[in-house]
Amino acid sequence: MNVEHIFNKPLTRDINGVVKAEQLDNASVYVELDEYVVTRELEQHFRHFFETYTPSLTSRSPAMAGKIGVWVSGFFGSGKSHFIKILSYLLENRQTDKDGQQRRAIDFFQEKCDASAIDATLYSDMHSAAHHAADVILFNIDSRANTDEQENAILKVFLKVFNERVGYCADFPHIAHLERELDGRGQYQAFKDKFAGLTGSTWEKERDAFDFYRDELMTSLAAASKQSEPSVRQWVEQLENNFPLDIRNFCKWVNDYIEHNGGRNVLFLVDEVGQFVGKNSQMMLKLQTITEDLGTYCGGRAWVIVTAQADIDAAIGQLDKRQGDDFSKIQGRFYTRLQLSSTNTAEVIQKRLLEKTEPARAQLEALFADKGDILRNQLSFDKTTTAELKSYTDTRSFVDNYPFIPYHYALVQKVFESIRTKGATGKHLAMGERSLLDAFQSAAKQVKDQALDVLIPFHRFYAPIESFLEPAVKRTIDQACELDSLTAFDADILKTLFLIRYVEAVKSTLDNLVTLTVERIDTDKVALRRQIEESLNRLERQLLIARNGDEFIFLTNEEKEIENEIRHTEIESSEQTHKLSQIVFDTLLQRQTAYRYPVNKQDFRVSRFCNGHPRDGANLEDLVVKVVSPLDPAYDSYHLEANCIKHTLANDGCILIRLGENKRLWDELTTFIKTERFLKVASGQRPEQEHLLRDKAFENTQREKRLYTEFTALFTDADVYAIGARLQPKNTTPSTLVDETYRYVLENTFSKLNMLRPTQGDLNRELQAVLTADDVAQLGLDLNVPECNPEAMREIERYVSLKISRNDAVYLKDVLNQFTRRPYGWQENEILLLLARLGLAGKLSFTLQAADLPLKKAYQPFTSVRSRADIRLQKIRQHDERQLQKTAALVKDLFQKPFTGSGEKELAELIRRELSQWHDSLKTFRSKAQTGQYPGKADIDKGIVLVVGLLEQSNSFTLIEQMLQDAAALEDFAEDFEDLDNFYNSQFQTWQTLATALHNQFKDNRQALEKDDTARNAVAELEGIYNSASPYGQLRRISPLIEQVQKINQQLLEEKRPHALNRVAQRINNITAALDAAGAPSELRNRALHPLQQCRQTIEKAVSIPLILSQQTEANTLEDEAYDLINRHIEEKVKQPSPPPPSPGKSGDTPPPPPPKPVTPVKKTITVRAVGSHGETILETEAQVGEYIRQLQESLLKAVRAGDRVRVK
Repeated sequence: MNVEHIFNKPLTRDINGVVKAEQLDNASVYVELDEYVVTRELEQHFRHFFETYTPSLTSRSPAMAGKIGVWVSGFFGSGKSHFIKILSYLLENRQTDKDGQQRRAIDFFQEKCDASAIDATLYSDMHSAAHHAADVILFNIDSRANTDEQENAILKVFLKVFNERVGYCADFPHIAHLERELDGRGQYQAFKDKFAGLTGSTWEKERDAFDFYRDELMTSLAAASKQSEPSVRQWVEQLENNFPLDIRNFCKWVNDYIEHNGGRNVLFLVDEVGQFVGKNSQMMLKLQTITEDLGTYCGGRAWVIVTAQADIDAAIGQLDKRQGDDFSKIQGRFYTRLQLSSTNTAEVIQKRLLEKTEPARAQLEALFADKGDILRNQLSFDKTTTAELKSYTDTRSFVDNYPFIPYHYALVQKVFESIRTKGATGKHLAMGERSLLDAFQSAAKQVKDQALDVLIPFHRFYAPIESFLEPAVKRTIDQACELDSLTAFDADILKTLFLIRYVEAVKSTLDNLVTLTVERIDTDKVALRRQIEESLNRLERQLLIARNGDEFIFLTNEEKEIENEIRHTEIESSEQTHKLSQIVFDTLLQRQTAYRYPVNKQDFRVSRFCNGHPRDGANLEDLVVKVVSPLDPAYDSYHLEANCIKHTLANDGCILIRLGENKRLWDELTTFIKTERFLKVASGQRPEQEHLLRDKAFENTQREKRLYTEFTALFTDADVYAIGARLQPKNTTPSTLVDETYRYVLENTFSKLNMLRPTQGDLNRELQAVLTADDVAQLGLDLNVPECNPEAMREIERYVSLKISRNDAVYLKDVLNQFTRRPYGWQENEILLLLARLGLAGKLSFTLQAADLPLKKAYQPFTSVRSRADIRLQKIRQHDERQLQKTAALVKDLFQKPFTGSGEKELAELIRRELSQWHDSLKTFRSKAQTGQYPGKADIDKGIVLVVGLLEQSNSFTLIEQMLQDAAALEDFAEDFEDLDNFYNSQFQTWQTLATALHNQFKDNRQALEKDDTARNAVAELEGIYNSASPYGQLRRISPLIEQVQKINQQLLEEKRPHALNRVAQRINNITAALDAAGAPSELRNRALHPLQQCRQTIEKAVSIPLILSQQTEANTLEDEAYDLINRHIEEKVKQPSPPPPSPGKSGDTPPPPPPKPVTPVKKTITVRAVGSHGETILETEAQVGEYIRQLQESLLKAVRAGDRVRVK
């Protein structure tokens, strides 16, 4: 039994593979109804439709107006057109006949009830609809419409097919309107009869050429309408311009037709409306409005049923958001939406084409039982396949689908979709007139004569679409078939590659091609794979295909030209190495230019080389990694392991990574570089090939991604050598593999790396803390604790000492270079921290550009890379133990503080601290000494000079050295400092008391004190102490001596004060008596007595004898002034006039008062000096005495005679 004989129906029979809406001949209708398969999915769609439609047969409810729209969608080849055509047959219950036997559409479905999913309920609905009067108008909108009419096109095509259905003119809507008007007036038949009589032909036959029968038209119209010919002519001439074309009129005409014909339904079945409307928003709106208004005007009796692609983007191109929203709104106006899937297609093909005879089923079941396991292994796709492409699952699956494979249905459908959207097909396929059924029948017919072990290879599906292909595509394949260098098998592979060229679900890899090419159940896949590889190589040489990684791509003629140009693009070997270097170092190794050793977090810079070319410059860092590949001209020399090991030992050693040979991968890298170069040159130069260049750029991007993936695998499988050994890294990623190798190199070449313990925390912060440490921190620094890395510190100290001993200048940069490289490999900041601690410990000092660099100012220069070359290191000299002991003893003598430390730095700090205290004290002493006469000024100045000279020493060595040199001076000054300290801190107040006594307290009474021997001697001793340069030993005598002088001074005061007070009191009494006698007012009394009273008070408080005497003399003067005030008062009083005597009274008046008693006049007090007016008078002769007495007598007599009192002084 061969393939042709296994089917129930003849394989070679004519099957209408392409369903056309307008193909309505009797034979086609019969075959379509007879062979139509109602699958489970279609049964659901029929049920959904009739559940909505059947109520409209009896109900005129307004609710039906919104349900008259039906939207049928599906992918290419899903059977949309076939579905609505069968639906149209059912709705009008189409009659057809065969062999003289007439049958209605519903009769066919009655037979299908048993063989399909149609139950009694669904059939009842179908039966009701089929026996209800209906006008069914089925048409392909694209073939009936004129797209030049833009947004009115959809309305005009609806009107066109409606007019045609009811018998009016289809092509000229205004003529149809004329016919409708005449028909409505009952004049249409008269018009047609008259026209037939005038022309000898029927109106229906000639109306499309009405312009040639204008006169006959006018005459016939005038006769039918009973109007004059001029009136009719004017009406006809304006008919087209006045034609009321709008949706409302159209709906009204449809409704009028329905009402006029007894309420029959009218159904518009429109095929491929989605593609026709496309992106035209106005057409979308027209379709929406037509559907809504038909429902409203016709009360649910006019229906609109349309088909559209499910993937509208694939059908008409990418929609923007607004267009997509508009398209969704249109679908929303259709109450019933039916979505057909590819599952329906598979079931239809199985039942219409592949249904088997019973003997065939038995033989196939036996075949699968025997070969089922083989088939499962034969028909598997690789992991790049994104869609679920099913193979045979069981015996039934094998029998139902044989000789096809289940994945053929989905894959062929995707082929139809993809080659249409990519523009590889001509008009017919592009417009939707295609059939998967025809493709499967054609493929089966090609193997009809073969035995039952045959399978359908995928290239068999090329023939059914060949006639629809664009000439350029077809010519490419036809020319390939004619090449003598290619075999028929090569042509079949080329066809397969073309078919899946744009199918994303399955990649054109070698494994997938093997699966798609299997044509026998027992095919040797190993041999087939080898045969396909050879075929692909031949096709590639002919530039019919191009390799893109694991994929093989069919090339059109234009693509072939581009591929040829790319192949002949010249590139340099250095470009290949550069790209490889980018892939390896930038992508696989993630631009790693340094390796962080996990133990101490130290970063080690890496020098990278690819095929001998440096990636980072020619300088060799701590780690050197070299990648060699077959692109390296010297690659063959690395085949011997001994040569690789030898190479890794050169200089300081390196890592060698030898990439393996993989011709396909290295060719792929070359193709990528050539394509990149070509695209760069061609960019903007070829507008006609822009889409091809974009595709090629995308393809190259994908190629680059594959390169990264494949080089990752190549790198992890590479041979790795390091410092004389071949390594076997355990890691599976390039970065971890290299990290493991770096660690191996570090731990085997940096022998002193672990000498340094990593510092915990922030290194920069710790460095700054050490450099800016205060004195307390410096003294507390213990360099021997593990945290300070004493061993590493000694290593650095030895290096610096050795260099300096050779008279070599040592700079910070030199130390860093020495200890960051092998065998140390220490981190820079760790080295800086060790140097800072050595500086803090007083073992190293630093200069910057010949100027001392204090540690507190060293952080910025230390951390500045530019400054490190200018920072010079000096070894600080250290004293021996004997000198330190001697200095410690001196310190104890000077400061009375024993040294309990152990190092020079600690001793220096003690000295510096004590000297600073001396210095601070001396400055305080000097400040006090400069305020007056104080002892020790010279000693203070001498001490400051001595102490400052020591404090100016910059390091501990010179400080101790100078200390020992100045030991004698320091010991002498220590005694002076003790006296100064005692004086200025303990006796300073005593000295101020002495100064006050000598210069204030005893100064005024000095003359009186001098007359006392005891007081004179005490004062002399006090002055001696005060004027002494070193009075420190006599200071205790000051207080007793002052007390002694004070006692004598008090005695003298007590002697002088009573006499003076008595004299003042006598004068106050005199003035008081004079004031009383003069009757002085209180104001005068106050003026006269107050100065004397103040004088008395001063004497009472005075501690100065001269002051007491002077006040006593002053009282005499004040007495004279008081008498003067009293005399002036008396004079003024005398000058006042006496009151007049009283006048004599009349008789009878009161007798006059007695005359006042005479007032005794008040006498002035005149002071007469007993001595001359010019001072004391010296009398030597009797004559002089007589003259003196005479003058005194005259003065006294003169005052008395004047009535004054005389006061003799």
